[in-house]
Amino acid sequence: MVDRYPEALEWGAEFLERGRRFEARAEEEIVAGLNSGRLGFRARGLYLGIGQSLSLLTIAASCGHGCRSTNHLLENGCIT
Repeated sequence: MVDRYPEALEWGAEFLERGRRFEARAEEEIVAGLNSGRLGFRARGLYLGIGQSLSLLTIAASCGHGCRSTNHLLENGCIT
C-alpha cells in the first residue's frame, strides 16, 4: 500500500509522542507528590491501598488453577 499522506502520518506520530511525554511528566510529578506528602496523607494511603488490592487480585486470579509459589509472571502470561 502506497501512503498518499506521509505528512499526516508524521503529524499523527508527533501528536501521540506529545501525549506520551505529557503523561510521563505528569506521572513523575504525581509520584513525587505522593512520596513527599504534598498531595496529602490520605492520597498516599489510597495509592498504596489500590496497589495492594490490585496485587492481591492478580495473585488470586492467577492462582485459580494452581500456584507455583513464585512471582506469578508465568501464570499472568508475562513469560511464555
